Amino acid sequence: MTGPSLGLRTGSRTKSHAGGSRNEKPRFTLDSTLGEVLDDAQARAVLDEVVPGVSTHSLVFLARGITLADGAARLGSVEPERLAELDARLRALG
Repeated sequence: MTGPSLGLRTGSRTKSHAGGSRNEKPRFTLDSTLGEVLDDAQARAVLDEVVPGVSTHSLVFLARGITLADGAARLGSVEPERLAELDARLRALG
């Protein structure tokens, strides 16, 4: 059982490496949770620059499990241009 499982994982990794110049998907995107972004100093700094006040909001702990995209959709107050900038800058982190 462990043999085939290991073979599939290795094959999958090899495929993703061969498909593009990046080894893996970006660490952070709008599909990342707020908690993931807040726990990384660089990602948090980007969030603070693009959407000031989110990381220091008194109820931020309640939204740590929500993706950035879902949170923005629920709030409805973040312009699409700012979301696109946030996504691009988070992806640029690697």
